[in-house]
Amino acid sequence: MATTCHICPFRPSCLVAGVEKEALDKFSDALLRYTVRERGRSAFNQGERNDAFLFLCNGLVKTVKNLPGGRDVILEVLSAFSVVNVPPESESSRHPFSAVTMSDLTELASIKKEALFNLLNSYPKLGNNLCGHVSRRFVTSFNMLGAVQLEVRYRILTILSFFRGAWTAADTPGYVKISLPQGELAQLVQTTPETISRTLRQLREEKIVRISPKGEIFVAETALRDYLNESPS
Repeated sequence: MATTCHICPFRPSCLVAGVEKEALDKFSDALLRYTVRERGRSAFNQGERNDAFLFLCNGLVKTVKNLPGGRDVILEVLSAFSVVNVPPESESSRHPFSAVTMSDLTELASIKKEALFNLLNSYPKLGNNLCGHVSRRFVTSFNMLGAVQLEVRYRILTILSFFRGAWTAADTPGYVKISLPQGELAQLVQTTPETISRTLRQLREEKIVRISPKGEIFVAETALRDYLNESPS
């Protein structure tokens, strides 16, 4: 894990993008960094105390809501850089959902609310970046809601497109591994596992996705770019 924000590869898309050195130094020093080396581990659990901002610096994390009756619903799948939790409102705030790692190596960093707010007051660029991140998250959530009205194949492509954090910088016609089991993809797409399996077979025939013998999903980066009508980075 990067021991300082100065050498973090995700810095251009983080809160510290474009900030002055003094702000970068103070933000980096205020973080408590830690690594989780196994998928399926809890970053925090629903109902636990929420008194700090938690950042995803590397890897994938899913947020999960436990509903009455014991049923779990996946809310989001996050990649670096993301704010994982809901900003704490007070010292008595509790997490309204759980966060679970989805990668073999997940790097996280936390900062107390008061410390972050002091930095935001001192360095407005940090605040602008945080607002931009929250705004993009709203757009993503809106797109997910809108995708529910689409055909299943387009719902799948919309969900897979949210994994753009796994894309490489080079525009190569490669396939990117999606660390999302088909059962969890079915939850996000809001359809049955049988429909997911059938639709993925169709996408595989079109060379949009590949399915490994273990059931792992690989999606063609160029196909997603075409679907999103995006240019290469």
